[in-house]
Formats: sequence, C-alpha cells, structure tokens
Amino acid sequence: YFGPPYHDGLRPYQRMQLLEADPMAIKEFVQRIGAGEALREICKSKGVPYGLVFSWITEDPSRAATFFAAFALRAAEVTAANRKLLMCPQCAAKNLI
Repeated sequence: YFGPPYHDGLRPYQRMQLLEADPMAIKEFVQRIGAGEALREICKSKGVPYGLVFSWITEDPSRAATFFAAFALRAAEVTAANRKLLMCPQCAAKNLI
C-alpha cells in the first residue's frame, strides 16, 4: 500500500481498526461516494487498504446495502447528466447543463 504520508504513527491495519470501530464511518463513505469520489480515492485519503475496506463494507448486509444504494444513486445521476449531454450538445458546449 502506497498512500500519502501519515504522521499519526499508525499502520494501515491500525487505521482500519479505528474505521471499523467508528459507527459514523459508513456515513462518510456514502457521502463521499455520493459526491462522486471513488472508493479507492477515499481509502487512499484515509490511509487504509482498499481491499480491507471493501471486505468490511460487504461483510455486513446493512452496510453493503447502504453503500451500494449510494453508489447506484451516483451512477444514475451521472447517467442522467450524460443523457442530457447527448440530447443537447449545443447546451453542453455553452455550459447550460
């Protein structure tokens, strides 16, 4: 794992343990996914391995449902925006969308 330097003295697995213990962690992930940030980017910014985070998300059905609902909503928003671009390229060129 090669992420930005952290000065908290913790190893990635220790940060992951803190994340797992934080009841608000999934909320932050959902908000950031909803804002268009990739899960890998979020993991890198928090200094935790993507694979561990993905496993943590998917091992709990409630957490997984919350996460994937946010992901699906973001995908629908991007699809709708792209559809608008296809329908009105002149509007997109003028930044009207």
